[in-house]
Amino acid sequence: MKSGTLRRFRTLEDWSRSGSWLHRRDPRFKLLSALVLLAAIAVAPTRSFTGLLLASAVGLAILFMAAVEAGLPPLSILARGWVVLPFTGVFALLAWLEGNPHRAATLLAKSWLSAVTVVVLMATTPLDRLLAGMQSLGVPPLLASVVQFVWRYLHVALDQLRRMQVARLARGGERRFVLAAATVAVLFASSAARAERVHRALLARGGEAHFRLLEPLRMRPADWCLLGGALGSALLLTASGGWQ
Repeated sequence: MKSGTLRRFRTLEDWSRSGSWLHRRDPRFKLLSALVLLAAIAVAPTRSFTGLLLASAVGLAILFMAAVEAGLPPLSILARGWVVLPFTGVFALLAWLEGNPHRAATLLAKSWLSAVTVVVLMATTPLDRLLAGMQSLGVPPLLASVVQFVWRYLHVALDQLRRMQVARLARGGERRFVLAAATVAVLFASSAARAERVHRALLARGGEAHFRLLEPLRMRPADWCLLGGALGSALLLTASGGWQ
């Protein structure tokens, strides 16, 4: 893993602190809008390559316009969707080998569009407001806390990896498999110890299972417009997927 991975995670979090129209929307409505689009992507009837291409083009246009409106670099946002390729690519390859290239293409296209949808949501909503919105929609506080700590632990692990890489290069370390395996073992041990110290510090400060916000969540007419736009986009996406 390269040290640039940490910068990519931090960039995503930095993007979420912007002040565009989409950034200012209530996180509950953004969550619901994202779920609507994810459901539309999943159930879009792509029985032919033509329908798949049209549905993919419509979904791409929707996400592209959302990124532009939010002041995000569209190409960077779309490129981050390919993070799911190592997982879905295996199943797509199996479908291709079974003689079903349409299913393989459908799996790749839908998984990529779904990942980009999540990236747009994360890039336009700070994590604390996103988790507060999840909890307000009825997500169990324990689950929201687990999501938060997994995300924070990932930052801790990547930051620890960057420090270890700097220390290894300063000592003239070599790039060998044995050293890489040892680095991974030390990384998880040191990251776990650091995360334990963070957890104890949170408990000492009276850490709670719910999320407090400096600015409370408020519903505005523009939030309903966002949800209505997501519903319209979902209908357009599913209709284009049915093209023969």
